[in-house]
Formats: sequence, C-alpha cells, structure tokens
Amino acid sequence: MGKRLLTIGLLFAATVSQVSAAYTCKKWFDKTGKTCNDYAIILIGGTEERFMQEAAKAYQYLINVKGCNKNKVRIYGQDGLGCDFDGDGKNDKWASSAEFYRDQAFDFLKNNSTTSNDIFITVIDHGGVDNISLWNSSLTAKYLSEKLSATKFRKATIVLSACYSGSFIDDIKRNNVTIVTTAPANRYGWGTNDGDTFSSPFYEALAGGYIGKAKVNADYNNDGTVSYEEAFVYAKDHDGNSKPTNAAESWYTIPRYWSSDTPWRFCRDTDWGVVTQGYLNGTVTKEAMYLLIGNGTIAKGSNVTFNSGKTIRLTKGFKVAQGAKFRTSHFDCEAEKRANEAELRKFEIVDQEVERENGAADITVSPNPSTGRYIVTLGEVEADVTVLDMQGRVIRHFANASGDFELDITDFPNGVYVLALNSANFKLTQKIVKF
Repeated sequence: MGKRLLTIGLLFAATVSQVSAAYTCKKWFDKTGKTCNDYAIILIGGTEERFMQEAAKAYQYLINVKGCNKNKVRIYGQDGLGCDFDGDGKNDKWASSAEFYRDQAFDFLKNNSTTSNDIFITVIDHGGVDNISLWNSSLTAKYLSEKLSATKFRKATIVLSACYSGSFIDDIKRNNVTIVTTAPANRYGWGTNDGDTFSSPFYEALAGGYIGKAKVNADYNNDGTVSYEEAFVYAKDHDGNSKPTNAAESWYTIPRYWSSDTPWRFCRDTDWGVVTQGYLNGTVTKEAMYLLIGNGTIAKGSNVTFNSGKTIRLTKGFKVAQGAKFRTSHFDCEAEKRANEAELRKFEIVDQEVERENGAADITVSPNPSTGRYIVTLGEVEADVTVLDMQGRVIRHFANASGDFELDITDFPNGVYVLALNSANFKLTQKIVKF
C-alpha cells in the first residue's frame, strides 16, 4: 500500500534523484509541437521525493505536451532548493512557496491572464480540511476562492491531489472552472515514491502515455482530444488504490471531479468509470460511472438494463434478440446524493443505435449537431418518436413514424436534447444537439 500523501494541482511529477542541492527529474513526455497561450503556477510545499515527481510531471505536461511558453509557467517550491524539472540542466524553480511568493504567484496570474486564455493552478503537499501546506505557509479554500475571483480567465483548471482536498470544491466551484481532487472532503490520498497514485495515470492519460511505456487511449468520445474529464475517468480506473475492487478497505482512494462545463459529476465511490459488456442472458443490470459500451448480444428472453452516469454506446456489433427486453437509463449523481428517486431516472441516453436481429435497417439521425432540423432514418421500423429536454420534459411527440422522418425543433433554444424511439421490439434513445 502506498504512502499517504496530499497535493493540489493540475500537473504532476517525475522520477527524481537529488544532485547536490537540486533535484534532477526524469524526462516523462516528449515535445508534441503543440502551442498554447495558457498561464500556470505549480506550488510545492515539502521536499519529499514524491512531491518533486508530481511537480515534474505537471511541468513537463504543460511545457512538452500542451506546448505552453516557459515564461508563462512558474514553479514555487522550497527555500534554498534549485530544481531541474524537465532535464535540460537549468533550474526551473521561480521562487519559494512561502507566503510572500505564494501571493506573488497569484499576482502573476492576475496581472497577465485575460478572458482569452486558460489558467492552471497546481499545488503539491500535505493537506487537511480546507487547507493545504506550503513552505512555511499554507493555501486555504477561502484564499484560493478569493484569488480566483480576482483573476480573469477563459477557463481555469485546478487539480487538488491532497488528503481532504475534496473539501475545497464547495468554496471554489464557479463558472468556467474544472476541479479535480484526489481525495474527498473527509479522507486521505495515497502515494508512493513515484508520486501520487492518482496523478500518475491522470497525466499518463492526458499525454497518451509515458516515454518508454505503452501508449494509452482515454479519448472515450473519439473526438481526437483527451479532456480533463476523460483523464479523470481513466485515472479512477487505473489507480490501484482507487479501483472498485478496493471498496471494502477503509484506506482506498476516492477522487472527485467537478466542472461547470458538464452536468456529469463523479459521486459513486465503487463504480468503474468505463465498462465494456458483451453477451448477456437473463435478468441483468449493468452500470458504469461514465461510459458503458455494449458490443455483444442480448439473448432471447432476457431482461437487460444498462445504466450510466453519462453515456451508453451501442456498437455496430451489438444486437437485441427478438423476445428480449432492453432499456438504457441515466443516473444523476446529484439526485442520488439527495436520494431523490424522481430525479434519478429522468431520461435515457444512448450514443449509438442498435443493430437488431429482426433485420430492421439501422436507425440514424443526421445531421447531428444541426440548427434544429434532423432526418431520422427508421427504414421499415415503425416507432413512436419523442424529444425531451435535459430536464426530461417532452417538447415533441410523433406516433407511428417510419421511413425517413423529418424532425424540426428550430423553435426551441440551442442545447442538448434527448431523442427517444419506442417500438414493440425496442426502446432506444440518442442525444441530439441544436446550435
């Protein structure tokens, strides 16, 4: 079991060895050729090796993977300790993380960032409720909230990888902010000599893998980019101290994710983020915290339900045999925390449609996204077509549709809607986007 640790940050460290009075860090990420206009600060409190490893991963992710300008990324660490975080032989530490320089770090963001760029805040050390230790100082949730309010940015990403770091979320959540914490408000985080056990797969996912190791793919929505949300889900499933298999232990890691960009939240401590499900027979319910992929067959006579916190994807190979019952359902973390069953199963979400054994043509919806007009290709299938908003309210309903069915919602606001298709043989849904 790893050593207990606390950190806050958006980027983490590498393998570190001490050379004279400085640390020299292993190279974790090659340069990608990308460029970005972000500003970032990395705050390190203690001198423990794992803290330096996390800081190096964070710094190299920003500089090498995202392509940030070194002049826009500043590291604040221990007094009297020079640090080479990217292996170029130069000291990358800007100043101490003591109180005066901690304030200076946030002034750097305040004085340079505008509404046209993103900012990243990373802090690495031990922590308690609403508090994280720095070098002869600390960072509190109230302080961080005040500094965010004083700073202009397009989007801010804050990763808190410290014990009890989830306690910061209620104070700092706001528009255009994403928060990742490696622990909830009332539990420890964990680490080894290689750094925080959650941050390692988190940065691995963002970069697509570490140098000299197998590539990884956390692009779950196949849009060509790994988001912080996707990296969080990958890390949850690949942190050996966080997997649902450790749920019976009192020490296991429970990370948290909050973002104003998405209604999805991580609230369940024991569910896998991504689940791939093949052949099923009998009465079965399968669940995933984030993405549930169906790629097999629902056998004749079965009664199967897929539940997901965000997306259910039915691949081309997925089939529902005649005589089988199949439905998909979305669970709402916020409603679940309030034990509000009425909100818990508000609507259904399916990413792709089913290929059925009865020979019915594949159902497609195009274009999607659109300005509000869609063609729903039903072929020989006859189905009721219902459009719901994200609160589960019906805004359109058509009975016994078939063929190429034209759907028009141009008179409704831009946003995401749910298209529900119901026939005698199946019940499927798909998200549609109006812009």
